[in-house]
Amino acid sequence: MIKVNDISLSLSGRGILKNINFKLEENTSLVISGPSGSGKTKLLEIIAGLENSYIGEIFINNKSTAELGDELYNTLGFIGNFRLDNNFSENIIYDLVFGLEIQNTPNPEIKKKLDKLIKDFSLEKLLGTEPNNLSGGEKQLVNICSTIIKEPKVLLMDDAMTMIDTDKKKILFDKIIYSKKYTTVMITQDVDIFSDFDKILFLDKGEIYYFGDTKTFLKDHRKKLIESGLIAK
Repeated sequence: MIKVNDISLSLSGRGILKNINFKLEENTSLVISGPSGSGKTKLLEIIAGLENSYIGEIFINNKSTAELGDELYNTLGFIGNFRLDNNFSENIIYDLVFGLEIQNTPNPEIKKKLDKLIKDFSLEKLLGTEPNNLSGGEKQLVNICSTIIKEPKVLLMDDAMTMIDTDKKKILFDKIIYSKKYTTVMITQDVDIFSDFDKILFLDKGEIYYFGDTKTFLKDHRKKLIESGLIAK
């Protein structure tokens, strides 16, 4: 469960977010969208504990992020929208299990989780490839899998699947969104996948324009999507 209470954020005197309030129940999915510059990424970074200059409170499974402290790292999985080139070692397996090693997971358990991950996401062909030779979509897939292997309760993704091919994306949606295994939040402007999520939070100029059922939003707010440049007239 994620509860966001009266979150506001200003940076260098400019208002980024204003009075953001919403609650997402456990094991449900939320898509965050809105025009460019509406505060989507900053909101996700606040929930993930990566941005601390805000006013308000964030609760994860009924505990404030301040109360969770270091436990937040084990509770949340955050996959940011950043340059993938600088995010890999020389060994893909090491990249996949790095988080487990940080958690001091015993080696037999690491092997068991790694074997399952490889099978679930059909990673066999990638393991012998040098990271520099991976495509952008393959790098995104490895990034996501390196987070999933830690089995976080909450998964936060910022445009994390933009370069992944259709077949692999279907596997990811089956394992992440449809399985209801995680409380999932994903930023995207891809209107075609909105309906795969239970709820939508649509931001505009740092404020909530809409929070609620995704299908209802798509039915009743087509004009807003056109105005925001997300779909054509």
